[in-house]
Amino acid sequence: MLGLAALASVFGFADLAAADNSFDFAPIHAPFECGSEWHGGTRPGHGLNDWNLDLNRTSRTYSDPQHDLGQPLIAQADGTIVWIGWHVSAGTYVEIDYGEITVRYIHLVDGSVPDGLAIDSPVVEGQLFGLLGDTGNATHAHLHLEYFDSRDYDDARAWILPDANQIQIRMAGEIIDPWEVFVSTNCGGDPLPTTTTTTTTTTEPPHPFGDVPVESYAYLDVALLWELGITTGTSETTFSPDDLVTREQMAAFLARTWTDLAPADPEPEPDPAIPAEPYPFDDIDPTSYAYEPAALLFDLGVTTGTGARSYDPFATVDREQMAAFLARVHRLFADPPVPSEDDPPFPLLDVDPASYAAADIELLWRLGITTGTSPTTYSPADPVDRKQMAAFLARLWRLLDDAQDDGGDGS
Repeated sequence: MLGLAALASVFGFADLAAADNSFDFAPIHAPFECGSEWHGGTRPGHGLNDWNLDLNRTSRTYSDPQHDLGQPLIAQADGTIVWIGWHVSAGTYVEIDYGEITVRYIHLVDGSVPDGLAIDSPVVEGQLFGLLGDTGNATHAHLHLEYFDSRDYDDARAWILPDANQIQIRMAGEIIDPWEVFVSTNCGGDPLPTTTTTTTTTTEPPHPFGDVPVESYAYLDVALLWELGITTGTSETTFSPDDLVTREQMAAFLARTWTDLAPADPEPEPDPAIPAEPYPFDDIDPTSYAYEPAALLFDLGVTTGTGARSYDPFATVDREQMAAFLARVHRLFADPPVPSEDDPPFPLLDVDPASYAAADIELLWRLGITTGTSPTTYSPADPVDRKQMAAFLARLWRLLDDAQDDGGDGS
């Protein structure tokens, strides 16, 4: 079983701070019914930083991704509710201060917090405070869990908090590593009401692709792109996650993303007095699914091709090119973040400052769309496979969609 540090190396997470051993984790049990078995997953760019887990029962790996919808969530120890709220990405969420540790519970069923519980309400170990759900930016029912240092948690209402105060998840003193099965020892307190036990559903899986397992870091990203119609897979039941992405495919993915997010302005009637612009590329077959998408990206300035009249549709896309494509799409919707003296230095040392994509790679890093292939490398010449593409593109879509919902500039 990979520990979190090993997983970080595989996924290319940023450096993870060592767990603060001064905390007394022993009294903090799992927020689930006594004796139930659970495991949690994570992925690059997940949540505020790398100390996050999406939790489901181990039976989650079987047929129904909504299997855990309605599972009771119970206090992990005696504590105080410090926030009950809603956020476009988190859905309904609750924060409980257990003394040294404050825990954030995300994606609860709307309206599932029992009557009588409010901000500043005390809770006792084992007390029901909500139901596991799929609200916010969740494509299946799960509990997103985050632990914070209560001593550095001044504003529970702020939603976005400094990464530094987030701490490693432990239950009953044991570190919970991704995909490690653990059993809830939350066995004290009064029995839970029978009306709030498991709700089962018969909903369909979030995507139809049997070759993208739930353990994949791109599982939810592929589901999002499929739901939006940005990808239809390589067949009705396959996504081919390890296949390399071609420039033809990339044109289709990006054009569909633009179409989904861009304002639906009506097409102007062509003026017969103005000659139509010639198609920019000679090497794309007019019957190709990428014929119109490539022309759209050319018109938008996302690509200029590989030559005066060439696009090279069957060439594979590397990480440097991917960064340039995604950053240009981002700039169509939002201004880049304004530099600040407090910004951390750009850490990816294998990015040549003279590269055409150097600024694009740094932008994606600062936006959280990429964390690199290690804390100090981006591997710009490596080819991009379809699961990596799904992760990059889904993060970009969520970022831009949230900015549009909030009425902000996405920075």
